[in-house]
Amino acid sequence: MTTATATKLSQETLEVLKNFASINSNILVEPGNVLKTISPVKNVLAEATVKETFDTQFGIWDLNKFLGVVSLFDKPEFVFDEKFVTISGSSGASVQYYYSEPSLLSVPTKSITMPAPVHSFTLTQKNFAEIQKASAVLQVSD
Repeated sequence: MTTATATKLSQETLEVLKNFASINSNILVEPGNVLKTISPVKNVLAEATVKETFDTQFGIWDLNKFLGVVSLFDKPEFVFDEKFVTISGSSGASVQYYYSEPSLLSVPTKSITMPAPVHSFTLTQKNFAEIQKASAVLQVSD
């Protein structure tokens, strides 16, 4: 048995996981610092490089529930064990969140290889918010 060390997940990594939960409710995290997900019908594939490096492969069946558990803690720390992750907060409370069997999860089998861009542009947060507002007012999703 290996000795696990406590780690914290950055807000950026938690945001990536929240975004990935909108693509697929489950995820398999492989050792390293790259997170990948694919939609159940395999028409959306996403990949993100995060600050943290994971030493253990683990699967989360319900990513929204996992993020909900994480939100219960102020400055949560994670200890990744062989069968579960222990999430603890500054108050001393903790939860053991058991991993899912990897064979039950929808996982990408390939990495994303993007061609060189034909055009590039900058989309500011303000412009994006305006587009989202217009989309809501016009009741269109695209």
